Amino acid sequence: MAEKKVYFFKVNLRTKDGEDIDYKDLKDIFIDIIDKNAIEQDNFKSIDLTIDDEYTHIIWDIFDYENSRLFGRFSKQKPSNTMIKRYYKTMEKENIGDGDERTAGIEQYTYGNLDYDTGIFSIVGALGAPNEKAIAKALWKYNRDYQIELVPIPNAQAIQDIYEGEGAEITRVEIEVPLPEAGVLQQIFNWDDDQVINVMGDRNLSAGVVLKPLARKGRITRDTEETKGLLDCISRNKAGYNKARIKAKTINKKLREYDLFDQYFSYPIDIAPYHMQGSKRIYFTVDELVDIYRQNIVYSFETNRRLLKLIVSR
Repeated sequence: MAEKKVYFFKVNLRTKDGEDIDYKDLKDIFIDIIDKNAIEQDNFKSIDLTIDDEYTHIIWDIFDYENSRLFGRFSKQKPSNTMIKRYYKTMEKENIGDGDERTAGIEQYTYGNLDYDTGIFSIVGALGAPNEKAIAKALWKYNRDYQIELVPIPNAQAIQDIYEGEGAEITRVEIEVPLPEAGVLQQIFNWDDDQVINVMGDRNLSAGVVLKPLARKGRITRDTEETKGLLDCISRNKAGYNKARIKAKTINKKLREYDLFDQYFSYPIDIAPYHMQGSKRIYFTVDELVDIYRQNIVYSFETNRRLLKLIVSR
């Protein structure tokens, strides 16, 4: 499994003069842009988001757009001379592309989903792929009567809702700190001096602590006051941590993980790049990954829909 994060953005819609209008008009605007400008493929539509002065292409492949959501794959062209293809039995290599980057190229991609009802855009963070601003390029290039603003949904607000939520409970705490002093390691692991020195040396190490109940459905804190006290304690000592995560819930919010170091609201997903066939790894094709990403992104949004709507007041 490869863990990735889905980030969420509130989408505001405005006229070209900057006047705020109903975000629910986004559905009709995008349908019109796609119907007029996209090129039909076998099971999706492709639209070029490349702006005139950009050398490398940005492409949007759209799989859903006419019903409740706008789901697609955003791709950014990469120079073909940064990769080669190799045949491992002979060790022969083959160049990728014909050298003319204007007509064909290789791309890195990610996936994004706009929920029409809430105006919340979800995107999987992916190094080298387009970010959330790619969706705004569609209006800039194809309909300048409108513009959209993507506002990242803050993680602090989500944590505050747990802090103040009715019946708040924490079920897991994970803390990572710089490697403790030798004396602490000796006490915990019963290491002798030489072992401690050898392990610590010049290595860049850290230590992690996971606090969780023994029972599967147990809890660390039992009510809002205890939850506030534990969160206050973690916050006071946060400067000494490398990482701090909790799993928590309230009466109105399902159990989920909160990263206390993350500035923006996110939700972790596990993407399996392959499946096992006997003892062999069979990697999913790009087409097969579409449904895997779609299911995970939609699930991550639906799981957090109520909380996200509360934060953005929609």
